[in-house]
Amino acid sequence: NALKGEGSLARPGSRWTLRNMLVVAQIAISLVLLCATGLFLRSLQSAAGIDIGFRSCGVLMMAIDPRLHGYTAERTTQFLTELRRRVAALPGVTSAACTDVVPLSGGHRSESFNAEGRPSASAGQSVDLYMATPGYFDTLGIPRIAGRDFGDESPTGPKVAIVNEVFARQLFQNENPIGQRVTSGGASYQVIGVVKNIKSRSLGEEPRPVLFRSLAQTVGPDPSLMGYSVLVRAAGNSPALTSAVRHEIRALDPTLAIFNAETLEEHFRSALFLPRLTGTLFGV
Repeated sequence: NALKGEGSLARPGSRWTLRNMLVVAQIAISLVLLCATGLFLRSLQSAAGIDIGFRSCGVLMMAIDPRLHGYTAERTTQFLTELRRRVAALPGVTSAACTDVVPLSGGHRSESFNAEGRPSASAGQSVDLYMATPGYFDTLGIPRIAGRDFGDESPTGPKVAIVNEVFARQLFQNENPIGQRVTSGGASYQVIGVVKNIKSRSLGEEPRPVLFRSLAQTVGPDPSLMGYSVLVRAAGNSPALTSAVRHEIRALDPTLAIFNAETLEEHFRSALFLPRLTGTLFGV
């Protein structure tokens, strides 16, 4: 009777043994994991298609830190200006720029800003800060909506800044921000341009207010503690271009260490590391 299963049929309820309950629990957990894996993979696919506000293809970047070699602010500015000029003259290069940190690096400097002479409901909100040289927005492919790009600003001249749409909307509502002044920590900046929004810290964030400062005017009073990156847009990121940029850096100062040498596409894929890791773990 036991082999035929008649015993379990004769006694209703005895089929729910510990083994049966474990099988049911195993199937239930498997279904939950499969659903979670599907959701994470779908989120990963959506994240890969998010509009980050700039063009990652065709851009090479590498970083240096002159501050660690005893460079003064004036010498650092001169070095980066000359390096940008040399790199922009390389065959196949369409534009070059320097910055303190590349977007989607997980976070950087931020300060609270206020519009001079006007109360605002958004006054004092945290704003992400970036340093930029002329050609920065062309190199990253960030569309400019109004105003102009950075030029040859004097380190001791009136400070200027370029803001994104969120910053302009929060502090100036429907008014034209060009020519307006904003303040933070005792420093005052005149807005000379407005650009489209970008993903600043992470792919999943809501659009954040961003202010771009002139690198030449910022290296002295607020030097970067993470070094400076040179961004190069070219027709193709070949190994020859990487070697050429390294050669120009070493030609100016062979003692400088070069780090974070990668393409912007590789940097963008690094921003997808956590979603990809989560989907993989749940899949396994």
